[in-house]
Amino acid sequence: MLRLFYDDFISLVPLQLPQLLDVTTMERPLFYDDFVLLSFPLAGTYGLEEIMDIFEDDMELIIAADYDEMSRLAADKIAACLKAKPDCVLGLATGSTPIGLYAQLVRDCEAGDISFADATTFNLDEYRGLAPDHNQSYRYFMQDNLFDHVNVDVARTHVPDGANPDAQAACEAY
Repeated sequence: MLRLFYDDFISLVPLQLPQLLDVTTMERPLFYDDFVLLSFPLAGTYGLEEIMDIFEDDMELIIAADYDEMSRLAADKIAACLKAKPDCVLGLATGSTPIGLYAQLVRDCEAGDISFADATTFNLDEYRGLAPDHNQSYRYFMQDNLFDHVNVDVARTHVPDGANPDAQAACEAY
C-alpha cells in the first residue's frame, strides 16, 4: 500500500490488499478490488504522526513534494498495476484530488505506455436523481476526466445509476 501526502491531504492507494481503514469511522471495511484510490482532508482531523501510526503496518510511506508529483507517483502505481495485470479491477474516486492523476493516466495512455482495454473500473457513489450526462454527476466526471480519453471499454466501467428512481433496484443492478 502506498501513502502519498501533499499539503493537507492524504491519498491512499492500496495494491491488492483485502482491507482499507476507513478513517472517518475507524473501522475496516472490506474491499475486493485490486486497486482503490481514496482521498480525505487531514487538517484538523488527524496529525501526521497519528495517521502514520494507524497505517504503519499496511503501507509504504512516500511524501510527495507537491500535487503534481503526487499525481505522477499515483499514476505510476496504477500504470504498474495495468502492466502487471491488464485485466485488473480499479476502484476510482471523484473530486478534485484525482484530477491530476487522471490527466497523467490519459497522457500515459496516449503515449502508448499503458492500456485500459482489459481493465474494469468501479466508482462507489453517485448523486441520486442525476442522469449520467448531467454535468454534476460522477459518471459525467469520470467520462470527462478519464474514460473518454483512454481505451477503456465503457461496458467495463461501473458507476451506480443515480437516475433510477428505485434506489434499491439501482444498487442491486450495480
